[in-house]
Amino acid sequence: MKSNNILFHVLFALFCLMSCQEEVSQIEDPTDQEALVFNSSLVEVLRSTTSNYKSSDDFLDGASCVSVQLPVTLIVNNVAMTLTSDAELQEFQLMLNTANTTEIDFNIVFPITVILSDYTTSLIAEEEELENLSAACEGIDSSYASCLNFIYPISFSVFNANFNTVEIVQVEDDQAFYEFLGTLSQAENNLIVSLNYPLHLNPSYGDNFTVTDNDDLLVNVTSAETFCNEEPTNCVEDEVLTRLEACSWSLVENSDFNNLRFVFHADGSLELLEGLIESEIIGSWNLSSTNGEIMLTFSDLTTFETDLEGNWIIEDCSGDDFTISQNSTTYLLEQQCDLDALFNCFNDFELVACADLNGEAVFNLSAQTIETISCTETYNATFFTSQSDAQSHSNPIPDPEAYISATETLFLKIEAAEGEFQLYSVFLNAVGCNDFECFDAENQVLETCYTDTAVLYAFNLMFAYQECTAETITFYEQLMEAETEVNPISDPTAYQTALLNTTVYARVEINQQFQIYPITLNVVTCNEESCNATTVEARLATCLWTMSSYNGSDNLDGYTLDFQSEPGVLEVYDDSISVTAAWSVYENYDGVGIDFYGISTSNIQVINGSWLIITCHSDEMMLQSLNDNNLEMVLNRTCE
Repeated sequence: MKSNNILFHVLFALFCLMSCQEEVSQIEDPTDQEALVFNSSLVEVLRSTTSNYKSSDDFLDGASCVSVQLPVTLIVNNVAMTLTSDAELQEFQLMLNTANTTEIDFNIVFPITVILSDYTTSLIAEEEELENLSAACEGIDSSYASCLNFIYPISFSVFNANFNTVEIVQVEDDQAFYEFLGTLSQAENNLIVSLNYPLHLNPSYGDNFTVTDNDDLLVNVTSAETFCNEEPTNCVEDEVLTRLEACSWSLVENSDFNNLRFVFHADGSLELLEGLIESEIIGSWNLSSTNGEIMLTFSDLTTFETDLEGNWIIEDCSGDDFTISQNSTTYLLEQQCDLDALFNCFNDFELVACADLNGEAVFNLSAQTIETISCTETYNATFFTSQSDAQSHSNPIPDPEAYISATETLFLKIEAAEGEFQLYSVFLNAVGCNDFECFDAENQVLETCYTDTAVLYAFNLMFAYQECTAETITFYEQLMEAETEVNPISDPTAYQTALLNTTVYARVEINQQFQIYPITLNVVTCNEESCNATTVEARLATCLWTMSSYNGSDNLDGYTLDFQSEPGVLEVYDDSISVTAAWSVYENYDGVGIDFYGISTSNIQVINGSWLIITCHSDEMMLQSLNDNNLEMVLNRTCE
């Protein structure tokens, strides 16, 4: 052999870092068919084959020559979702593939780290950077890496020109193989590197095969490009199985089955739905492969046995739908994922309302059912007093916003644009209630700021029970006056007092009964730099608070925080969303702090955790995160 053509400078220290090495005392001269030459055609295609090629996350990064380093956080329909493994990545992609694309809106939370084709990493701060990186991928040849895989481990023999010292370098994956090939140009010693054959490869387009020398390897790797670029034409049983179970299906091009929806359950049972709550047609189904053909089998049908039972060959899987045939009969099995998305929005409902003296209650059927559902599909909703009326669309309830009933079961009909419909039970239950429960929750405290010049201090007494509903609420300065309805406060929205601490009384009337509740009025110092837990808790529960600054930014200033007094309930909302979470106040040697937990939507979830109050004014509080001392937020009180 011509050793001058294959001498390389390889750093033994780098090899040791990459793999376990064994010293061999004797070795035969490697031939030209075994030695590796840097910049040769073989090394170039091997580098291409082992480069970082990951198409499974292309729906995230838009390019196969880079991959997103997990974990990565997404905002999916305004809810944060973190993908931590390839399995979770595949599950999310399957959800995207099987759902209506208008249902799911997701965005990547930047910054993210991506792994480039040479396995180096890059921090991507925004969407535009990722798009530029994706565009750069178009010039990178990844045809070999796309469908040809080495079976590891693979070993190399490394020795000097005199064959006195030999190292065996073993690599366990594509990254180690790629990086080892890159070291062939790093020269300090004259070394010779050769692959140890045989090598075993696993192509995505056929059976595993073995190569025995460099020429054989080069021919097989370069020829793989032809197969890699071919679009698959055959149906894959696992993919068909996943798609059948993901959605319901309809047989089109045949009027006998136009109103039927086929539901393939994972346990092998089959339902044929015809717009009713329960299907009247059931059976079994099975998927099998015979002589390269995938067979869909229907059996044990309670109806349509003659027309549908037996083996159906799935002939075409190239689109969203399947073509199936039996003898001379051919049908198109069409996905109905949009329809499933609609009907999966709803379920049966139970509505509870407080009964009047006659044992009846007023139910707002729309507000308590369909308006509580977030569903992006198009549909019509109608309420009926009987199932037969709902099925025939007869005698709909004329005023569902004010339906009076005691205990009764109604039926909600959800009808798709295509005419398909589902019925859902709506159980009404008028129960005896504690009408004063909202007022009984906790003694109310209202505060205003002390000033040196003020003689009278103003309070809006209506703020005490702004979340409660009553027929009449009147306010009095004395308990006896409240009991006898004498001298009510004429303008409770602007009540004035010269006292720094006093009590007024609210007389609440509901269903011809009344209760009296004390309201404590406090004039407090608003410029203190600290305050106790009791003061903070009372102050937060009075009026509403808005997020004016988070970490020096106004990105969250659209959110309002409504601290409710019992049982530590926190309502967080902006113009488009509203969520229920929780809050509590604590006090320790560090001072007074607030815990937020259970906020699970959009960007506002970042405030979950413990916050120490740094400045404490009646109308403004500055808080510092206990997890990150550099992170601060400012809350402002709004009482209008």
